[in-house]
Amino acid sequence: MVTVAVAVAADKATMTLVNPVALGGSAAPALLGTGGSGWLNGTSKGRFKADDRCRFLVRATRLSLPNSDGQPGTGDEVICIADSLVTKTGPVFVETSTVMRAEVRDGKLRMKLNLLAEGTGCVPGGGGDTRQVYDTRFTCWQADPTYFGMAPPPVPFASDPSQGVFPTSFAPRPSSPILASAGLNFAP
Repeated sequence: MVTVAVAVAADKATMTLVNPVALGGSAAPALLGTGGSGWLNGTSKGRFKADDRCRFLVRATRLSLPNSDGQPGTGDEVICIADSLVTKTGPVFVETSTVMRAEVRDGKLRMKLNLLAEGTGCVPGGGGDTRQVYDTRFTCWQADPTYFGMAPPPVPFASDPSQGVFPTSFAPRPSSPILASAGLNFAP
């Protein structure tokens, strides 16, 4: 395990090191667009966690964003995308994205997902699956009502079909400003 201090002393990233079963592959899509005003470096706080049991947890506080309406899929949610390179069998990478949405309430957002329960085909670690995930980058954008009209995820979540997995490509990018991003290939 390696810990990297990023930006200010309170910001940290923890990553697990692995011996890759594949080399090469493409990079995550470029971070294009504008930086949003909803995240204030040094004030806003956030955390993204994922595990080998198909679970995601995202939390952010001290955001400068309006409250969303509390209803999923209405276009006023923060949009988060986890891009990864995945090897399933052999030394071949597949580009994948998981698109998630979160409601904002009083400057906070919380997103808790179980990809197995959402019907994505995710296999918890130790279940005989040989896949490895590399180069994950997690990015959130401010609300973008037009994003809901773009291509729906090929593997939608059972709870909300506007969220889901792009199993063989990176997902389209929202046109709204970037809220925050995490990953070794990003430095604020």
